[in-house]
Parts: sequence; structure tokens; C-alpha cells
Amino acid sequence: MRLNQKNPPELQEVTFDSKDGIKLYADYYESKKGKSAPLIMLFHLGGGDVRDEYASIIPELQKLDYNIIATDTCAGGDRFGTNRTMANIKKEFGCCDAYQDLESALEFAKSEGFTGKKIAWLNHARRGRPKTTEKSFWKLSNKHSGKFKNLATTSSGGSD
Repeated sequence: MRLNQKNPPELQEVTFDSKDGIKLYADYYESKKGKSAPLIMLFHLGGGDVRDEYASIIPELQKLDYNIIATDTCAGGDRFGTNRTMANIKKEFGCCDAYQDLESALEFAKSEGFTGKKIAWLNHARRGRPKTTEKSFWKLSNKHSGKFKNLATTSSGGSD
């Protein structure tokens, strides 16, 4: 894990590698209860970034004292802000390509010692693509059944 010291103390920028070697960027918000508190893993697919897409939600989750890891995946983009994972990558990825990023985030959480219940939340920004987007999400839940307490998918309803 590498921290970016420019961020406010409640936010730690972390990096870890996806299975295909892409450096993933994520934001980590620590619960006052430590790593045994529930962990919400936030993901964004379909052209966005987690920092801007979840900007209004993260403070509310912090008030509920969750640990939060918000990961920019390879299926993101600049729809709402800057997807740090894709900032210097010219290749385009589809939503199904992000599966390995979701799995890598889960492995990162495990390696960092998060022991609380895990909740995965995936938002997709493009209308007409939820089945494609959710395919990666459901594959993660099926392969790692029992590791998640809850799964949630939402759509911000962007257009193609």
C-alpha cells in the first residue's frame, strides 16, 4: 500500500495491482472502530470515477462508521472527474474487463487485515449496460460466496 500524503487525514490514497498488472488507485477511509468494523467496497464502471461519483455518499457512510475502500477500475473514465487508474492508459476496457479489478480489491482488503463484514457496492453510469456491468459483479459474488454480507448495484443513468 502506498499513501498519498496530500490528502486530508481521513482519506488515504492507496494503490495495488490488478491481476493483469494495472496499478489500481483507491481511496481508503478508516473507521474509528478499526479494521474489524464492516467494510464497504465501492466501485464505479461505465465511464466514471469513484471519488466524484460517491462524493455525496462517502460522508454519510463515514458517519455510520464503516471502513470504506473506493476503487477506480479499468472500466472507468472521466465522466464525472478523473479516474486515476485510467489517467495514463490509452487502451479502452469494457465493464466485464473490470472483474479482475473487483477481485484484486477484495484480495487487497484481505491482505490489509480487514476482518469485518464486507459489503460491495457497484455503480454503473451508462443506461442500457446494466447486464454487462453486473456480470462482473455477480461473478465476484458467486466465486467468493460467503465473503460478502450484502451486494448492491445502482445506476446514475448516464447516456451513451
